Amino acid sequence: MNRSLDGWLSKLATTRSGTSMWQRRWFVLSGDRLQYFNSPGDVGGGDAKWTLELSALGASTSDGPADQADAARFELLAGGQAYSLRADSEVEAEMWRAALDTPTAGSALPAPSAEPPAGMSLFDGLAVPAATPAAAV
Repeated sequence: MNRSLDGWLSKLATTRSGTSMWQRRWFVLSGDRLQYFNSPGDVGGGDAKWTLELSALGASTSDGPADQADAARFELLAGGQAYSLRADSEVEAEMWRAALDTPTAGSALPAPSAEPPAGMSLFDGLAVPAATPAAAV
């Protein structure tokens, strides 16, 4: 799968004392590999703090916890693990979610149908604005 995205995300981490805190990290998605670094300057130096092979684990995303009203937060589910992530905006979160969702090995997305269902046109359901008469001059 050929996909690429990078940028800042915060990940929820639990400290040894049991408290949770958000850690801002630079994430890089390249193909099926998701990595994070401390900063963009660390990319390319082999200093990835964490690497996840998405296709091998069948990664998917979901909304964050229902009790958290944060549209920029989402969960990455991969290999039986859940990772809580938060983008800087709702739009960025949607970009990451779309890029991270990965079909599991052996599954395929349905192929689009080239023909519309019987009795329908390719244009059914499209709204066409009514023409407005030209103003009299």
